[in-house]
Amino acid sequence: RSNITSPLNDSIQSESGFYVNADLENITLQSGGNCSYSIDGNSNITMSNQSMIRYFNFTNPVEVGRHSIEAYCNDTSGEFSSSNVHNFSVQDLTAPRVSLVFPLNNSEVANGNVTLAYNVTDFTSNISNCTLILDFEDNVANFTVVKNINQTFNVTGLTSEQHRWQVRCADNSSNKNIGLSEEFVFLVGIDNSPPVVTLQSP
Repeated sequence: RSNITSPLNDSIQSESGFYVNADLENITLQSGGNCSYSIDGNSNITMSNQSMIRYFNFTNPVEVGRHSIEAYCNDTSGEFSSSNVHNFSVQDLTAPRVSLVFPLNNSEVANGNVTLAYNVTDFTSNISNCTLILDFEDNVANFTVVKNINQTFNVTGLTSEQHRWQVRCADNSSNKNIGLSEEFVFLVGIDNSPPVVTLQSP
């Protein structure tokens, strides 16, 4: 018979996709045989073989919620087997992806009144909130974030020196996944001073 080794019964899987694995017990498929699976009774999806008794496939994205899966195997001699039905849950397990847009890393801005632009994407969920982290401290939060288009934080009165910024965003899924951008550095005040060159030798 066929045996689904992943996803396990009553397991939780990611909405972005997951591996389906099936092993064969007491049967080896003849040349031309194949294994496939069906989620929620939909069309069968053919699996690749790792060996004559082990088959796998990485799924397309699956809708959040409860699902069932069953595997089927057959060969050219007409031998057929099916697995037990496994029930599993799909949840949003993927954090939002946050990208900083402006000011660019290691750039300069003219004065301390700066518009910081960022963009956040999330495949499944909407965004609950995003927080600006400025010089290692939470500065201001935005609770009306629209994903996939540039968003901004307006900051005033920054001192003429180097500053560091990141953006942290949480989605509105039940898991409240949190994504953190990379850190950018910018300088307030245009550096108009040429470098000083000192000759040492000869």
